[in-house]
Amino acid sequence: MRHPEPTDVEPLADVHLRCWQETYAGQLPHAFFGDTAWESRRRTWQAIVNNHGQDMFPWIAEADDHVIGFSMAAHPQEEDDVRDFQLFMLYVLKEFHGTGAGQELMDASLGDEPSQLWMAKDNPRARRFYEKNGFVADGAERIDSSSNGLKTIRMVR
Repeated sequence: MRHPEPTDVEPLADVHLRCWQETYAGQLPHAFFGDTAWESRRRTWQAIVNNHGQDMFPWIAEADDHVIGFSMAAHPQEEDDVRDFQLFMLYVLKEFHGTGAGQELMDASLGDEPSQLWMAKDNPRARRFYEKNGFVADGAERIDSSSNGLKTIRMVR
């Protein structure tokens, strides 16, 4: 487990896109998985790496010196936030599910702190993982307009 460096930006964009393909195929249009989406992920990771430790707190999981997953926590910026800290991303490549990488990312990102997260409503595996880590759905739901209307739920602990 480590923080990302500038040389990690493109591998992180690759893993980010692959994780989205594995997680949201069938829920999002193909446009979310092509070259334009990869470039968007690259720009996102460039901004996160440049901001590390100021407002954003990213982590990388590796296996055999290759990025296999990542997480990023920060202070939320919405009016209806119910916690002072939020998990914004936690993804692990499907072939590494069940290896403990996701738990290590969760622990590095949040520890035991009270926090919140938003997740796709139709993702039972992720929901079980977050529940195992003390999160419960608090009844808040929204449509993520940046993700083609993906229904999301808020979980808190």
